[in-house]
Amino acid sequence: MLLSRRFAMPVCFYLGLGLMALTVALSPLAANAEVSYENTLNTNGHAEVEAPNDSIRFSAGMENEAKTLSEARQANALAMTNLRQAMNALMVKGLKLKTTGFNSYPLWPNDGKARPKKPVGYHVSNTFSVTVEGATTEQLADYGSKLVDSAITAGASNVGSLSFYLNDIRTHQLKALEKAVQNAKEQADIMAKAAGSMLVGVYQIEGTPQMNYAKQAYPMAMMRSAMGGADMAEASTPIEAGDQTISADVSVRFKLMGFVSPVAVTK
Repeated sequence: MLLSRRFAMPVCFYLGLGLMALTVALSPLAANAEVSYENTLNTNGHAEVEAPNDSIRFSAGMENEAKTLSEARQANALAMTNLRQAMNALMVKGLKLKTTGFNSYPLWPNDGKARPKKPVGYHVSNTFSVTVEGATTEQLADYGSKLVDSAITAGASNVGSLSFYLNDIRTHQLKALEKAVQNAKEQADIMAKAAGSMLVGVYQIEGTPQMNYAKQAYPMAMMRSAMGGADMAEASTPIEAGDQTISADVSVRFKLMGFVSPVAVTK
């Protein structure tokens, strides 16, 4: 037992010395680990990709008022059912209807007198979003026009917030990034050759694709009034789908060969 203790203590002691020596050897390396951009060239690349919209979205809703809450709710439910059936009857491929808002509140007289004990009526509103995805530009224009006209003809109290978008935007974002990197490399090639050097690799790269709004302006609010409702229902609503612009900006730092920086010369 005594013999094992004699050998155990020196082993631990030597192991501790080894770890201390390793720590001392590595600490200068960690202290001197600084980023060096020597013999590198940084450029910024930009690219834009035009893509035709493949989806449309807008809102449609009904507002009803009655003396009792039950009557207002029943009237609104019937109106929304008719609106939904009118749109589904168009047999538009990819059509989706989703309820986005329901609201009800009492109506009080606004004559400056003391508020009565009971409301004079009730207001009920219901709204759903209308979307069509995965269509061609020509189909979107036709679908959008028919759906808007159908909602107005069915008596929708409001139709608005119409917008076009890309359902599959990821492919176009990656394409924009690829072109932005190519743009940065083209600039770097010209600069490197002018300086008597050449690119030998990439040191660092950063970039993010961005979604821009379509260049064409669209009708963002189309309200059906009691006076204009009949005229609007007779004429077809003109709608153009247009394109979307996806842009990307990147910052690329390239490695150079055959170039000596002024800092290196002075050393």
